[in-house]
Amino acid sequence: MPAEQQQDVGTLERADRIHEEAIIIDGRDPTHLMYGFTMTAKSEYPDILHAGGVTAVIADAAWVDDNFGQAARAVAAWHRRVSEMEGGARIVYRADDIRQAKQDGQLAFILSFQGPAPVEDDAGLVYMWQKLGIRVMQLTYQTQTLLGSGCTEQNDGGLSRFGQAVVRQMNESGIVVDLSHAGHRTSMDAVAISNRPVILSHTNARALCDTPRNAHDELLQAVAETGGVIGISAYAPIVKKGAGQTGASIEDYLDQLDYIFNLVGEDHVGVGFDAGEMRTPAEATLLHARLSSAGSSPKHRYVEELKTRSQVRHLTRGLVRRGYSEAAIRKILGENFLRVFAEVW
Repeated sequence: MPAEQQQDVGTLERADRIHEEAIIIDGRDPTHLMYGFTMTAKSEYPDILHAGGVTAVIADAAWVDDNFGQAARAVAAWHRRVSEMEGGARIVYRADDIRQAKQDGQLAFILSFQGPAPVEDDAGLVYMWQKLGIRVMQLTYQTQTLLGSGCTEQNDGGLSRFGQAVVRQMNESGIVVDLSHAGHRTSMDAVAISNRPVILSHTNARALCDTPRNAHDELLQAVAETGGVIGISAYAPIVKKGAGQTGASIEDYLDQLDYIFNLVGEDHVGVGFDAGEMRTPAEATLLHARLSSAGSSPKHRYVEELKTRSQVRHLTRGLVRRGYSEAAIRKILGENFLRVFAEVW
């Protein structure tokens, strides 16, 4: 066997070993975001996660605009879904649940809200949601909320007084503050007031792809300074300019990861694919019809090699190919998020 081919085989073997051993945490999985409308069970979903070696996902527990009662029913549906997996999965309440899931070959679901609507106008409900299993919450989803401004608002008014109260309550209750989809000023205000690490569960660098969904370097560095993590998104329109129409590759995704890694360091980078498994055209139409702030549905939704979590191995191989150390790869795949969860929860 030629030396170059032997090296390629050795690289693949090393990457696959790391992948099998690593705790892999995806910072955003919207597969069941529209379950309340479609009632589509997607029975193949657990097999897809297992095929990709995924340990845990931050999953949408409810629709973006659900109020308290609607969200409660959606969370109940999640508990039923996990129960029906008959021991093959668990809801995550603490960081050790993720470690145990890896050891037992289970799937671990971290329940989250992509907006604060379930809190309504009562910061005290944050504590109630923590008791019901919510572990991550965004302050906005694109547009203005009672807490602050979304990234698509023309004027970013920053974090409101109510938003400050909610962030403090999230810190006290043990819910991770997620700044994804929030405006820059609102995000910087939240960084300043939070006494726990905050995250950007699914975003990319605006310096490489200038879109409101992506974060300026100032915010990326500020999140890292809290001890937080930035999850690199595989949603094509925010990976590379124009990729929603032309497509994006794993190399484009790795370019985003490289940039943020070099900016904030190996302790503050993770993955937040934001890919909906088995996303149907009907779901895409529904999503963009109900969330006008999300824009039109792109021709290419996700990075080609990361369209499904069954393909996550491509990422690990790419990281090895680009010369990342094994320790750094393990951190990127899941250990960085796990560290934040252990501190906040």
